[in-house]
Amino acid sequence: MISEMPRKKRVYCSVRYLHLVGNEWVRASLDDPNLSHRLLSVAKQAQLPLRDRLIMHFASRYGICIRDILRLTIGDWRACECQLELLSPRQVSRGQGVKVLCLRPDTESLLHAYIHGERKDYDPEHRELSQLAETDPLFLTAKGRAYGYEAFVPQWETMCQSAGISLPPRGLRHWFVIRMLRQIEERTRDPG
Repeated sequence: MISEMPRKKRVYCSVRYLHLVGNEWVRASLDDPNLSHRLLSVAKQAQLPLRDRLIMHFASRYGICIRDILRLTIGDWRACECQLELLSPRQVSRGQGVKVLCLRPDTESLLHAYIHGERKDYDPEHRELSQLAETDPLFLTAKGRAYGYEAFVPQWETMCQSAGISLPPRGLRHWFVIRMLRQIEERTRDPG
């Protein structure tokens, strides 16, 4: 029998990352280069909605805080002409303003697929992109409401449990920062 997943405590100074080895939870390094790929693969296998896979994609590829991703509006994307850019609020609670994300083509096509498919289905009026207001949320629940952090966390926990890991949602941002620092360190050692 698999031991019960450890309870998460509200700790603000560090992020713990545990993975399941056999029947026991083992502490692991957040420097795992395959963490994002493993989570996205499990999300696809578990048939999580495209919305949740897209949110994780944004967090792992661009290092955006989950709460900031969930605040995105249709206007944030329209401001960049629905192309390879997206305006993203940065730590709004800290008054840091807005940044522009340069989306990769695969991320842009996922975003288009979500907006013209799943999001349209979730919208109570099934509106097309051209009919949406600037202030309409980018991500919706299946009931057509703005998709918030409290609704995302159970999806995240389901995915993590399927992957055999224990990691709070903010852990993906920490993982991103660690990976970027590692890449910077590797570049500084390259004589070229």
